[in-house]
Amino acid sequence: MDQASRAVRLLDNGKFRSVRQTAAATGVPRTTLRDRLNGKPPRSQTDLKHSRLSIYQEKVLVQYIRDLQLQYAPVNSFVIASIATLLARQNEPSATLDKNWVSRFITRHSELRRGRCRSFEKSRIEAAIPSQIVGWYGHLEEIILRFNIAPKDIWNMDEIGYQMSHSQKESVVFDRRTGPPLSIASGSTGWVSILESISASGTAMTPLVIHRGKLVNTPLDKWFPPSKICPN
Repeated sequence: MDQASRAVRLLDNGKFRSVRQTAAATGVPRTTLRDRLNGKPPRSQTDLKHSRLSIYQEKVLVQYIRDLQLQYAPVNSFVIASIATLLARQNEPSATLDKNWVSRFITRHSELRRGRCRSFEKSRIEAAIPSQIVGWYGHLEEIILRFNIAPKDIWNMDEIGYQMSHSQKESVVFDRRTGPPLSIASGSTGWVSILESISASGTAMTPLVIHRGKLVNTPLDKWFPPSKICPN
């Protein structure tokens, strides 16, 4: 319920004696209050005068975007424009959308955002079970307390892969209430891996970049030649 609707309800319940008094107390313009009292619906509940889609059709499109995001297949602006054109032609067979329609559509719906899509392997997505993740962190906390492990001795290592000659960070439209957009990686081309490691105290190691090897069964000591930091 918006502020004007609440003000009308207060006036109907006898909290105020007049439209003028209600407007002064609630900050709602008197013209808006008179319009509501005369039965005029709020703008959010009426179709825009020059809108190609009805309010209901836009809600269906927003839900479509959210549903595909939850299936790890977020849509881009081109797909949204195509679906919106099909919906608009249900109202007018020759309807077309201009190049800025998608941008205005996103602006009208505050839950939507544009962003870059991150790709994850299918196995990682299927393994993301909240109850198991919470249980794992609970067990980790128990181990740290039991053995009194200092933050400087707790290290995390992570790996990220970049697909060569191919970008999967496509610009997509997503529902920000659902979280960042993710998609399933194809895994059919060569990758470069990057390893990082950081301790709970904030100490970080130099990242390691691993390219696809040309020599099979290369000894591990050839990967890390002796240095001042690690002579052995």
